[in-house]
Amino acid sequence: MALEKDILMYKGKALSRCGNEIYYGSPEDKYILVFKVKETEKFQDLDIAKTVIVELRTNDSENSKLMKQGERDSLYKAFDLGEFWLEDALANH
Repeated sequence: MALEKDILMYKGKALSRCGNEIYYGSPEDKYILVFKVKETEKFQDLDIAKTVIVELRTNDSENSKLMKQGERDSLYKAFDLGEFWLEDALANH
């Protein structure tokens, strides 16, 4: 019997991390977001994202295509931009 792993959800979509990459989106949707943390800075004992690349990609693990890409100076700003792109792409496909 396999153990089910808790999946972090934000606004109804899965949010997962692998190293310096964060993936956001529902597995059944046509598009997902990929956030690549390129630079961090220390704040007390935490590493805070300083430079983040945000990508809107097709949700096909074998043939994923880059649709849009941008860079922001914080994870918050990157997420704000990416979520706009994702909602727009999902509404217009």
